[in-house]
Amino acid sequence: MSNVASNPSVTTASEWRRFIAAVLVVSGAIGLSIVARSFSPGSNLGAEGPATATYDYSCCSAALVDTVYHPGEEMAIHWTRIVLPPAYYGHGVLLLSARLVGPFASVEELKSTITSSPSSRQAVNVASTVTRVSNTVAANPVTRVAIPSTAAPGYYNLTVKVGSSPQSVVTSAGTIVRVTG
Repeated sequence: MSNVASNPSVTTASEWRRFIAAVLVVSGAIGLSIVARSFSPGSNLGAEGPATATYDYSCCSAALVDTVYHPGEEMAIHWTRIVLPPAYYGHGVLLLSARLVGPFASVEELKSTITSSPSSRQAVNVASTVTRVSNTVAANPVTRVAIPSTAAPGYYNLTVKVGSSPQSVVTSAGTIVRVTG
């Protein structure tokens, strides 16, 4: 009787080779599974490299603030794209919107009124349509706000919202724009 048969802790070289081969096969299968999953739909890996960036958007440019608007005009809000780390938000749709409220006689009145009372009391309270963008596709979205033809001259508060649903939005503190007659 050989030593191997009487003592289970002692193995032959061929048994070790089979064991190592089995470990390598299992490890390779796990590795291929991970790679295959990484390139499947819904993953963060793809044709662009090891990870796909996600995007967020902010507003507002100096050109928007420096422009003097007139009643009946349409304000074009050009969103600024921000590149985020891969899967920061996960894959989804972002909702971009804006609201224009006014008029106010001065910047000081606008600031004190906006912080102390609801803006719904103002003569103009206009919302844009919602712009929908994918957070995994680089885009240059534009949201439009129509200034009513009856808008009185003065200062207006423009707030913007970015979110993945109407309930999960981030609202800006506001941008002051001017409308003249």
